[in-house]
Amino acid sequence: MRTGITALIFLLAACSGGGDDAVAPPPPPPASATVTLSADRFLPDSTTIRVGGTVAFVNSSGVLHDVDFGVPALHLAAFDAGTRTLTFQAAGSLRYFCNLHAGMEAILVVR
Repeated sequence: MRTGITALIFLLAACSGGGDDAVAPPPPPPASATVTLSADRFLPDSTTIRVGGTVAFVNSSGVLHDVDFGVPALHLAAFDAGTRTLTFQAAGSLRYFCNLHAGMEAILVVR
């Protein structure tokens, strides 16, 4: 009986994790990010920023693009050069696209 109790105590101690194996929380996302508009895609195709963060959309391709999140307040009119920025005040996963080029889309995660 004593051997069974000792084995049970050992098993419980082994399963408890010991406290030293705690996983640290991930670092907070950056406050800003840059998305490049190439001739036919957004690079990168997935970006993460923190709430209140800003994304700079840079178009040096010479190709006319807009950036549309499907909400008037989050729409950048078409431009073929330069940088435009948007700031995001609410958490969420947002898909955006270019209305001028079918299939040109990406995702922004705000957390």
